[in-house]
Formats: sequence, structure tokens, C-alpha cells
Amino acid sequence: MGCLKLGNKPKFTEYRIGRFELQAKLSSIGVATPADMWNNWYYYTDDVGWANVLYHLVFSSSLYKPDRFDCEKYGLKAMITCSEEYGLNALCLAIGDMPLGRHGFNIFFLGDGFMLFEPNRGFEWAGIMEIGDNGYYPREFYG
Repeated sequence: MGCLKLGNKPKFTEYRIGRFELQAKLSSIGVATPADMWNNWYYYTDDVGWANVLYHLVFSSSLYKPDRFDCEKYGLKAMITCSEEYGLNALCLAIGDMPLGRHGFNIFFLGDGFMLFEPNRGFEWAGIMEIGDNGYYPREFYG
């Protein structure tokens, strides 16, 4: 993965949603959240903005090390990098199910619903997908 240079960051429109509203939306799709969400406000963008940002958050499969840097670590790396580099904290860690079993990946809010993101380039399904695509179903939300 190369370094991002100043000035190369994609432009996007930023929005925000309060934690209680986001928690209710997650609950409505069956995703469990911690009793106390981590942030008061969650900053997000639209589908075009997310596509431009998430393009930079698909990481090399060479990072994978069983138990040391596995699926949920990829999700955490994408979540932290997104918040650090782009100021968007509505890309969060999801733990859920996929065809290979229990798995960590990302879920993000885009104003009218949620999408999923697989940040490990080594997976054939790496990138953005809708809930249920490729058998991905989020069950828990951390962020």
C-alpha cells in the first residue's frame, strides 16, 4: 500500500448523525450495538464519497497473520484509517457471518441505509457490497 500524499485526498460531502438515531437504525436491521455508543456524532458521506474514500482502504492480503492480524484487525485498520485520514467515523467494525463462518468486516452508514465493506484485498469479495451480498451479514457493531 502506498502513502497518500496531501492534495490527493478525495473530495466528498460530509454529513452527521447522532448516536441514538444511528443506534436505532442499526437495531432496525437486527445489528446489536453496545449499550453506550462510542461517539456522540457519526460523520459520513454519500455513496459517491464513500466509493472514493474506501478505494484507499482495501489493504494487501500480505498483512494477514492468523490470530495476530486477521479479519477483525483489517476492519479495525480500515475504521481507524478512515477516521484519521478522512474524518469519517461512520465506517465501523462489524462482526457477523459470511460463507467461511464468523468474520470481521466493516459496516458504514450513507444517509438512507447501510452498506458493507471488506477491506482485505485477498478476499474475492473485497470492496463495497450490500448487506447479504456474498453471504455477508453483520450481527454486531463496534464504533
